Amino acid sequence: MIDYRSLENVEFDHIVSCMKEAFSDYVVPLNFDRDYLYQRFTGQNVRFDLSYGAFVEGQLVGILLNAIGNYNNELVAYDACTGIVPDYRGQGVFKELMAFTYECLAKEGIKKYVLEVVQDNTRAVETYKKQGMILAKAFACFKGKSNEALDSSFTYEQRPMSKEIYPIFASVLNYEPCFENRIDVIETYIKDYEVIYVSQDKDIKAFVIYNKESGEIKILDYKEDISLLKQLVLVVSNQFDSLRIVNIPFKREDLIDMLEQLGFDHFADQYEMAKDL
Repeated sequence: MIDYRSLENVEFDHIVSCMKEAFSDYVVPLNFDRDYLYQRFTGQNVRFDLSYGAFVEGQLVGILLNAIGNYNNELVAYDACTGIVPDYRGQGVFKELMAFTYECLAKEGIKKYVLEVVQDNTRAVETYKKQGMILAKAFACFKGKSNEALDSSFTYEQRPMSKEIYPIFASVLNYEPCFENRIDVIETYIKDYEVIYVSQDKDIKAFVIYNKESGEIKILDYKEDISLLKQLVLVVSNQFDSLRIVNIPFKREDLIDMLEQLGFDHFADQYEMAKDL
């Protein structure tokens, strides 16, 4: 018999072990380092008391980790990780775990459920559609290091992020960040981020906000001259062995073209899918 319950009191190492088995055949290679995963889930505001698992005789065979946050002016739950170990696939575990999750989250006042799925994973896309989810947005994902040289004459400013200066840069942003890169994540973990930018007469011309430890770029944009943003990305790239720049909206073809021209690996495209609870 399969038991569905909260992951609040489950050791994180058991969750990681379940992930490794569940994603052993996943289309995109994943980083299963424990500390990396813990930092990533913490940064997303994963609530383990509002995350759920499938158990067989006490063994974790499926997980659904939920991050909670304000997104597009709604209290939303975001599927930070879902996985069913191979031996229990095709038995309705995923469907029952999702239904259990929707019911529990709705009781907590969550208004919408969102997730991201690799576009090439057509089986998963169709499965989520059967659960009542619709396609909402499309994103491009990049990683790696640029192969271009930085202009040695380029000048810029760099400083730690703060809640006081964040609105200045957010006002330049001309697209809606995905759930993982939303404003309240940056504000909640403000000490983890730095901003690099170009300004003229106190007017921001281009900027990049990134995690100072991992090099993950959260948001970036420019006003008129994309070459300024290009140089800023090169500056950040020179500081790390590899960058992660995920979920650039498809509508921002200018940013996607820039990152491809810089030589970053366009490793995946994703859909954001959503369901009202």
